[in-house]
Amino acid sequence: MNFINLQYFLVVAKELNITSAAKKIHISQQALSQHIRSLEEELETELFARTPRLQLTPAGVCLANASSRILDLKESAITEIQRINHQQPQKLRLGISQARSEQLLPNILPKFCAENPQVVIELLEGGADVTQPELELGNLDLILLVRPDYPNFTQVELIYEELYVVASYPLFYQHFGEQTDAIIARLREKFDFSYLRNMPLIMLRKSSTIRSIFENFLAEKEIVPRILLENANVQTSLTLAQSGVGVTLYPDLFLRQHTSRFTHSNALYFPVGRYGPLVACYNPKYPLTPAAASFLSCIKDWLGGVDRPNPTFTVYP
Repeated sequence: MNFINLQYFLVVAKELNITSAAKKIHISQQALSQHIRSLEEELETELFARTPRLQLTPAGVCLANASSRILDLKESAITEIQRINHQQPQKLRLGISQARSEQLLPNILPKFCAENPQVVIELLEGGADVTQPELELGNLDLILLVRPDYPNFTQVELIYEELYVVASYPLFYQHFGEQTDAIIARLREKFDFSYLRNMPLIMLRKSSTIRSIFENFLAEKEIVPRILLENANVQTSLTLAQSGVGVTLYPDLFLRQHTSRFTHSNALYFPVGRYGPLVACYNPKYPLTPAAASFLSCIKDWLGGVDRPNPTFTVYP
């Protein structure tokens, strides 16, 4: 079995017409038919049903799917060999949101760069609407997403995060008065979103997964959100909530990173459930590059050693 036979077979499988397929690849019908017969003889099976019109047999469908992958691997191998021969630098083409980029890359890239000094990193910052089409086209090696729904991509689960309601003691006292301490103690045991009724809320924009989760929690208690502010930055939401402006929902990996920068003695944190998973996605049409595999290893190592927040704390650290 050779690559030319597979390439010609795929053209016929797509056209389902010997005449048009022969014209497309600029060879005679007789020569093309000979390539197909050669494949069938080698595999000892018919690849096409020829009457009443040309159709793939089940074996033909199987070979068509396999041939696409084989030829993709061939092109990838040729590209990698050419890179080696011309000593072109390896690349890591990564798609990631701006918030995740700030959160993860300072912790992961020092080790990655030390282990891969020859790799050039190309970063595309944006949400799934930006990174997913580029991964589909083969313009990215990896994208990092939360709760993706892309069955055509291979997904490597990295971590689930704890979600925290973030508020401040003065804001609670403003709403609950002398009952504040008792209510905080009760919410430490099990958080009840009913207590957020009429409280000012700080929400991410509607395209955010965290925003959808927050709204679902409130809807379960039949609460119409009193949205004080919408923004696109999770760090801004945290800072405002710690300062007593309103209440927000925040993942613990971000919380771990940013509380040291924005510590407020009156801040309150209540765990309310898991969020995720955070996954790395790659397109199986394109083999995972050594640089991408190394990056995955580095991020798993770092996430495995993360000191997660204690779900019983009130003031952080």
